[in-house]
Amino acid sequence: MNEHEVLVLNVASELEADAAIAALGDAGIAAYKKTVPNSGLLAMPGAFGLAENGIDIVTRKEDGPRAASILMGIGYEPLVEPADDDEDGEESGEKPMTVEEQKQALAKEYAELHPVKRVLLIVLILLMVCGTVWMVDFIINTIKGLI
Repeated sequence: MNEHEVLVLNVASELEADAAIAALGDAGIAAYKKTVPNSGLLAMPGAFGLAENGIDIVTRKEDGPRAASILMGIGYEPLVEPADDDEDGEESGEKPMTVEEQKQALAKEYAELHPVKRVLLIVLILLMVCGTVWMVDFIINTIKGLI
């Protein structure tokens, strides 16, 4: 970790770390997790997704207070002071988009796609669905053959 980053949270499991990073990502804050190794002589790696000394969640220094307020909102106790709501609004200069505004933005983005890209996107989605169905069918038939 360098001088441009700040440790905002330490959690015990990968699941908690992923949930915290997802919440920060939804708010537009870049974050990453870093496992804290055990420095003992007989140190063994964590099992079942549990790190011996926890997992650190790190963000940029300027995003630290805002990240802390988001983490407090989902029930964690961050390691930095959260930002005041008034300061947060002044810094970003933007109000958060509602669900309807997000849907409209995605629809506009899709409408702006080139027609060839639209067709390729639809074909890709259909191939993914077919591949999933075929894989599940293959697994079920394999299991039936074993029984």
